[in-house]
Formats: sequence, C-alpha cells, structure tokens
Amino acid sequence: MGAGMLDQYLDGLLTEGDRAAFERGLSRDPALAGAIACQRRIDASLERLFVPADLDRVAAQLATAIVASPMPIAEPRRAVRPRTFAIAAGIALFVVVGVQVWTETGRRPIDPYAPQPWRSLSQVYEDTVDAGFRPQWVCKDDREFETTFRRRFGQSLAMLPPPPGIAWAGIDYCNSITPATTTVLAHVYGREVLLFVDRASGDKEASVAAGSGLNLFQKRLGGLVVYEYTPHDRAYMVDLLYVPGLAGP
Repeated sequence: MGAGMLDQYLDGLLTEGDRAAFERGLSRDPALAGAIACQRRIDASLERLFVPADLDRVAAQLATAIVASPMPIAEPRRAVRPRTFAIAAGIALFVVVGVQVWTETGRRPIDPYAPQPWRSLSQVYEDTVDAGFRPQWVCKDDREFETTFRRRFGQSLAMLPPPPGIAWAGIDYCNSITPATTTVLAHVYGREVLLFVDRASGDKEASVAAGSGLNLFQKRLGGLVVYEYTPHDRAYMVDLLYVPGLAGP
C-alpha cells in the first residue's frame, strides 16, 4: 500500500469502496494496523493539545469585569458611533481571549504543519529556553517516537534508553534547517539540550553564536541529519539515536 493511500485513509479522504478495500488489506497486515492505531493516538493527543479556550466563558468573564469596573463618566464631547464601540469591544475581547489561551496552555500552541518564520538554531534554542523548555508534543512510548519521524520525514528514528542524569522532554517544531525541522528537547545533567532533526538533503552549514558558551555537534543517520545544540563541551544525545534496522538494538 502506498504512503499516499495511507495518508488519505488516516485523513478520511478515501471513497467508500477504496476504504473498504484498504481495510480488507489492513486485516491481513498487523504491523500496518499497529502503526495506524499509533498515529491515531498521536492525532488525538495533538487535538487535545490545540483545544481553544472556552470563548463563551471568557466572554462572560469580560462582561463581569466591565460591570464590576465601569469607566468614569466624563464631560460629553461627541457621541460614540455604534460601529466604533463594536470595534473597541471586539479588540478587548480578542485581548482577553489571547491572555486566557496563553494562561491555560502555558505557551502558544504551534501547528507542526503550519508555515513558520525562519529562525537560526541559536534563536530557536534561546526561544525554547525562555519559554520554559516545554515541548509541544510528548511521545507516550518508543513506537510513537519512531512514528513521528516516519510520518514527517519518511524515515523512522529510534532512541536508546538514556543513562541516569539524562531525560527526554519531548518534541517541538521549527523552521531552521528547512521548514520541516523537528527538535527534540532533553535535560542533560541539569542543562537544557536541543536536537535539531531534518532531511540530510536540506542540510546547510550551521554554527553557534560567538561567546554564547554553547556547542554544536552533527551526525548523519540514514537520510537524516541531527545537530546537538548544547552547553556541554561534548555530545551526549546524538549517540542515543539510531535508525531501526540499520543500527542499534
């Protein structure tokens, strides 16, 4: 079965006849069935992550705040037109909703497939640390980790169990090496470390900012390139990654 048909099946785009034929083949392929079940869990988790705030509740809070804190009455100068008031109310509601979303999620959600402005590796590292080093996506197990990279780059990527003092935090997305760059967040002996993963075909020469106290290490894994951006003077993370079937367990 082609990757195109698999994506159409997962997105619900197949015709009824094609879907029935696909599911008949699926019943004879347990590995594919497991991969589809895993991807559906990933999609469900992303949907839960990007749930918007309850706008009705936020609007009610705004109305209560306006009633509780009325504006002082000044000497009348000119009547405010209804359209002007509507625009002002809309802006106020937009600000309140934005603050509410930021408060409830801790940081602005990022759609991994939406276009993002280009940022250097250094800027992505700084932004991620400043935002609390919280990932957009946390894999439940090794299978979901592998599936995330297979779906994004067409090649699985697996990780060895980290030793004591090293812990994976999760996955994020950015536009750095290419617009599809995926980052892996990790805590390494009390310091924040980022891995940048992308297709090797899109690799560009990368460096760290002078005087930043950070270091950059590179490794090729099959058709992927991995950069370890770290405050340590040696790489700890890239050697824990491997391509299933080519190296590792």
